[in-house]
Amino acid sequence: MLLLSNPDFDTYVMMYTLNAVLRGPFGMFEPYIALGPAYLGVIYQGEPIFEADSFGFNLRAGLDVNILKWLSVGAEFNFFVDDLQYFFENIGDYFSESGLKSSLIGISAKIKF
Repeated sequence: MLLLSNPDFDTYVMMYTLNAVLRGPFGMFEPYIALGPAYLGVIYQGEPIFEADSFGFNLRAGLDVNILKWLSVGAEFNFFVDDLQYFFENIGDYFSESGLKSSLIGISAKIKF
């Protein structure tokens, strides 16, 4: 789950995802891509907002850096996409300046068992 909030704490955006991940384990560095179904939810002033177009796909791309055998840190881009065919036909638009502004950029810390 990805949880974001505005500075005024009145609006929360949540993205629930279930992704298949493809990793490139290159020693210390692990680039990855992921794709799966997603649900995008909004809570505004304590009230959930449900919309029919809240279901779509989550596309992620990121890089993890293995600090220890059991610990990694990383950064990733997340896109909520409702039409995969349109996304892949217009992928350059998503990586333009305006497209990157609509992406969710995150940092992560992962513990491996």
